[in-house]
Amino acid sequence: MPLTGENRVLAFIGLQIINSNPKLGIHSLLKKNTKKEYTISDLMFYVAPRINAAGRIKHASLALELLISKEKNSAEKLALEIEELNTLRREIEREMTVQAVDQVDKSNQKLNSIVVFDSEWNKGVVGIVASRLVDKYYKPSVVFCESSKGYLTASARSIKGLDLYLIMNECKQYIDQFGGHKYAAGLTIKKENLEILEAPSNDLSHYSKATTDLLYKFPHGFEELEGIANRQDFDLGSHTKNQSDFDISAKVMENKDSTTKLAVQDLETKKWYIPVSYTHLTLPTSALV
Repeated sequence: MPLTGENRVLAFIGLQIINSNPKLGIHSLLKKNTKKEYTISDLMFYVAPRINAAGRIKHASLALELLISKEKNSAEKLALEIEELNTLRREIEREMTVQAVDQVDKSNQKLNSIVVFDSEWNKGVVGIVASRLVDKYYKPSVVFCESSKGYLTASARSIKGLDLYLIMNECKQYIDQFGGHKYAAGLTIKKENLEILEAPSNDLSHYSKATTDLLYKFPHGFEELEGIANRQDFDLGSHTKNQSDFDISAKVMENKDSTTKLAVQDLETKKWYIPVSYTHLTLPTSALV
């Protein structure tokens, strides 16, 4: 979430309070971090991970109790417990990341996306591990663990130009629950569906080209689209990763004669364009998760 508008105002006021007269819980949490003045980076990289660690490893109610605590001894005891949970979270994260990287490196499949699973992995940490895999390989990454008998839960992280939520919506017949946004999502599947989502060639191949030809390359730029009659014929597609210097999101358009065309829209100016020429990079259908 960008720090603009009222978000920036709230963050500014919050930092003023933290640096002058912090709540007891925040004060107890920051006790080991002996700085004269705290910044937004301290909240992002010191406070937030510790608050999140309570829910990832034990229960989020611990963090809530700390934040609303009005008794010094209680606050310090909770802050110490949360610090220990954060240390444990780091250890689990490191171990899981090593195991996940090992799975990827030992795989014989050279895919454009990553799907890994271990029944013993911690549900609260899979999202962090997915982010680590994206950092290392720059590929959409899905990390599964066993959540209950017969079901797997995963966190997914994406890369620029690849909308996870739209992709999961296309695959929803294989997914029991999902939610999130274009770059981060969570999902639950039946265990038997894992192989379907892992496979480079699978039953997902009947989906439209919009979900299998996800990345497009436009080497010669764009021409502005002045009217429906000027549209050129292109292969159907609805997701692009633009290789030029401006941010373009492709849309599938329909001509007056109901034939489907490909055009792209500049998200800032809202103007429509057609590619002068393009090539597409076909992803394996496992990229759909």
